[in-house]
Amino acid sequence: MKTYLCIDVGGTAIKYGLLHEDGTILSTDSIPTPKESIEEFYAVLDEIVHPVSQRISGIALSMPGRINNQTGYIHTGGAISRYMTKVPLGTLLTERYHLPVAIENDGKCAAHAELWLGNLKDVNSGAVIVLGTGIGGGIVLNQKVWRGLHGSAGEFSYLATDYDKSIIQNASWAFTNGVYGLLAPYAQIKNIPIHEINGKVFFEALSNKDEDAQQIFDIYLQRCLNGILTLQSILDVDRYCIGGGISSQDILIEAIEKKVNGFFDAAPDYVALIRPTIRRCAFNNNANLIGALKNFIDIHG
Repeated sequence: MKTYLCIDVGGTAIKYGLLHEDGTILSTDSIPTPKESIEEFYAVLDEIVHPVSQRISGIALSMPGRINNQTGYIHTGGAISRYMTKVPLGTLLTERYHLPVAIENDGKCAAHAELWLGNLKDVNSGAVIVLGTGIGGGIVLNQKVWRGLHGSAGEFSYLATDYDKSIIQNASWAFTNGVYGLLAPYAQIKNIPIHEINGKVFFEALSNKDEDAQQIFDIYLQRCLNGILTLQSILDVDRYCIGGGISSQDILIEAIEKKVNGFFDAAPDYVALIRPTIRRCAFNNNANLIGALKNFIDIHG
């Protein structure tokens, strides 16, 4: 069975692992993401690739930004746009390592993983919502990941939340329902520096019946519902899979599901939207590694 090196480039860390062609994960590790230059990025990749280059049949990458998955051209680099914009990375890495390479957007990798082996494999159409620093997304239509005309379908971060403001004025779904949109209001109301707050601290407060945490969580859930209803009015899919670091909290998935069901239970007959089901993504932090591999197989066979 062939073995592949799969790499998930995030804004904070690069996660990587060896995977069999059937999606079985053999090993994983991580290293901080370079912040300054593409030369530093190549040096980190060298550390990852060279020790295993004789054992692997190819390199599959998941990255932020708008990407041509057929060529590996990076139009925009999301969290690493400082040095990763308008870069023919697929070609450069193939030449550097003399191995086939495939690159796909991280949200679409999550959708590939769920469609291939996860919680979207038994539905015709669905979507993945990744609640992270921003809002990652992937859309599945007719059992295929939908990329859109220019490869930017699923960029849910840019959904407008206030039509009287520009999305650059903090009126985007990324701002209200990314992790910052949950933690920053809590830090402010508690007069705690934002860097001292993380998901664990917030959800511990929530489980301890902290009234401030509950109020902020209720607002956050309403905004989740608003986003899902906006997507559903356009996509009309069967299921939404919720991922991202905070999706590991059972209370979050249960609360979003309750919020969605509450809306549809109370909706009048003339509402044309169809109730979708809500699930947690099956693979948590490994989703992008598995999805990157599926994209590689789709591209290279």
